[in-house]
Amino acid sequence: MSVDRCVLLVDDDASNRGFLERGLGYEGYRVLSARGGLEGLELARRERPDLILLDVMMPGLDGFAVAEALRADGLEIPILFFSARDEPEVAERAERMGAPLLVKPMPFAELLAELERVLGCAEVPRIP
Repeated sequence: MSVDRCVLLVDDDASNRGFLERGLGYEGYRVLSARGGLEGLELARRERPDLILLDVMMPGLDGFAVAEALRADGLEIPILFFSARDEPEVAERAERMGAPLLVKPMPFAELLAELERVLGCAEVPRIP
């Protein structure tokens, strides 16, 4: 795994954000972190990370709104959505946006495998 890969983590849950920051940093990723959708959108526009790990349910600008704004900007950054909501409509909406949905809590190894799959595959799922 290359240390030059940058992941933007957008999650309003501080404990979850801290856990993922430490875990991804330990795995060699450069991690940018945002506490909410607006902050995450601004960081994505400015920093152009290799991948965005994006919580769906956040106050204010939710994960789907962030993804739609990035699409409107023409930014093709791969996204992994994650949510505590394990409902078919949430998964279907993520799928329509071309991004996998992971359900919280998930084992860190599962999240890491999905992240590496998305970053490592030839046809990276991108927001259209």
